Amino acid sequence: MDSILTLNDNITQEQLTEIYNNSYIKDAVKQDNREFMPIKHPLITYYSAQIHDRFVGAFLQIRFSQWEIELHSLLKKDAMAFSREFGKMIIDKSFNDNKEVQRITVFIIDGLNTVKNFCEKIGFKLEGIKRKACLKNNAYKDVYMYGITREDWRLL
Repeated sequence: MDSILTLNDNITQEQLTEIYNNSYIKDAVKQDNREFMPIKHPLITYYSAQIHDRFVGAFLQIRFSQWEIELHSLLKKDAMAFSREFGKMIIDKSFNDNKEVQRITVFIIDGLNTVKNFCEKIGFKLEGIKRKACLKNNAYKDVYMYGITREDWRLL
């Protein structure tokens, strides 16, 4: 199955616009107090996710520090059947391309239970809860912080 899935950092502006205009993604992750748009910064990389060369989403990778990467999944609904494989691919890529990185962190807004389950199934561990950390649909929501270390990933 992995041969039909690809990740690469050759994402186009058109693809980024498509992702940030996708209602499935926007409804899940947009916060009330932040504009939902592509971020341009030297410490940020977007990876295009494709199934049979068809664009199905992206991953946003933030180089949080020399030792840590923060990941955000921006996969379209039709990519969900392959989300676990894509998740494993981006974790492998993040650790393999950044030898000094020791951990990957993800933040999940309360209510996204399928995302929490997904992260736990691929090896992330709940490390903390930021209470009332974001505003979504006029309600303050907790944000769950999950992490996986290089050592944890090697042992899976």
